[in-house]
Amino acid sequence: MASRMETIALTCHFDRFNNGRAVLRFPDDQELSVTRRLLPTGIEPGQILELHIHTPETAHQHRDELARAVLKEILNG
Repeated sequence: MASRMETIALTCHFDRFNNGRAVLRFPDDQELSVTRRLLPTGIEPGQILELHIHTPETAHQHRDELARAVLKEILNG
């Protein structure tokens, strides 16, 4: 039985690097500082990012459903 996954998706943009950390800015002007290695290679200030927040359980469900979809695509050509 497939269950509905609850995922929180947040849109922000990469604002700048500050002391070796990446600063993400959200539409309400809040900022989040994260380690630089979490960002895609080659990202530049102003680029939009979408962050997804999962619990370990929903992350596991998401990976399982993605794997099933990929396998179905491969098998059905």
